[in-house]
Amino acid sequence: MRTGESIIYMLLAATGLLLSCVAAQAGGVGMPNEPIITEGLNPVKFDHGIHRSLEIPCGECHHDDKHNPRRDEDILAVTDGKELHCRNCHNKDFANTFLQNRQDIFHINCRTCHAVGVNGTRGPRKCNGCHIKKMEKGEG
Repeated sequence: MRTGESIIYMLLAATGLLLSCVAAQAGGVGMPNEPIITEGLNPVKFDHGIHRSLEIPCGECHHDDKHNPRRDEDILAVTDGKELHCRNCHNKDFANTFLQNRQDIFHINCRTCHAVGVNGTRGPRKCNGCHIKKMEKGEG
């Protein structure tokens, strides 16, 4: 492992520990320690820790019903993580039909950010950079 990679992983671990401590003090669920794997035909593996190590605020993805970014402290204090699931609002009842489909939302938000980059780091830009095979998910 290269020195730069080691530093990134150490920062990632420290960030996760710090955010988990803040959330624990607030009584919230905190940031997931393990990557999240979405449901559906083409599951996506999302690692909050990697995104936080790049100093991307939680509100970049998690927003309120008026589309204002939620504050990191408010998100980390949530006691039921399901409250933060996109499908709670982005579903067949959502007023803007284009924003009803999580796939469309993620493809716009994630692909744009991955192409432009953050703090000099770009994310994966090919499908298999985020999407995983179902076997990795533990199915089949």
